Amino acid sequence: MGNAFSIFGSGDSIPDILLDLDCTNTKPEEVEVYKYATKILQPTEAVLKSLKQYTGCGELIRKAISTPNRQNEEEAWNALCPSVSKLKDYYEFAQKIAEAFPQLLKKLCTGNVENNLRNFQTVLKCFGDILHFVSQWDDLKMTNPAIQNDFSYYRRTLSRNKGTQSDKIPVQDELANKMSLFYAYSTPMLKIITDATLECINNDPDISLSQVTQCLSMLSYSHYNSIVKNRIANPQLKPYCLRVMTICIILYDHIEPNGVFIKASKVNIKGYIKIIQNNGGTDTEPLLNALRYTSKHLNDETTPKNIKAILTS
Repeated sequence: MGNAFSIFGSGDSIPDILLDLDCTNTKPEEVEVYKYATKILQPTEAVLKSLKQYTGCGELIRKAISTPNRQNEEEAWNALCPSVSKLKDYYEFAQKIAEAFPQLLKKLCTGNVENNLRNFQTVLKCFGDILHFVSQWDDLKMTNPAIQNDFSYYRRTLSRNKGTQSDKIPVQDELANKMSLFYAYSTPMLKIITDATLECINNDPDISLSQVTQCLSMLSYSHYNSIVKNRIANPQLKPYCLRVMTICIILYDHIEPNGVFIKASKVNIKGYIKIIQNNGGTDTEPLLNALRYTSKHLNDETTPKNIKAILTS
């Protein structure tokens, strides 16, 4: 058993779940949840592609601000409306993720978590797919300031354009306020699933904090082992495993009051950082930055200095 659990600082034995990343054996008990989640997740690639291509209206907005006249302001507004419609689509998709995530969580964390992870592999894959999407989407959002700039300008000019262009208002005030709160976070999708997870823990009597952290620690460890034990036949799945592993750690850190970095944590963060550094490729810095800047407890006094040094150097 020695090396199998060597990445865990506390010495606790965390079960190593063999992952069926191809979803080859769906159990009857998970079919309903799996079909529901698969349908929700169907647009993820299109959503990511759209966000990658989001260029924003910065030049026209700057022109309208620096030289305010009717023509410049109308040009900025006409360009902005299709962009804001896209931002609305992203926001509405995030709400669907917020609805689906608790159902997957409940399926995996009610009762015996280890048995659930072993038996409900297609639900587990959907759970991982959401975490993978969250990681990718938030990366794209954080590196594209046009999103926040466009929506801020839209809200500032919304009231002025209501009277003159009421037929071209893609987002009205109430929804605009909700979207503004969503986009105010550097990682909105992480915020969505964190809130959904805490809602489950606080209000669902069948799910406890310990069950959820057990699920996240086992899933992160299993993705870790998928790489270090060379279980991945398709090399394209390596980035997938690293992203799911990383978001598991970050989500764990957000829901566990003491965080994931304390010495008594089940997870030895050094092991995870090392595998990201050695296997991350072009994703290395984005994943390390996610640990640096979106974790909740990294800068706590309880975080060992050597962990802080690794991630802040």
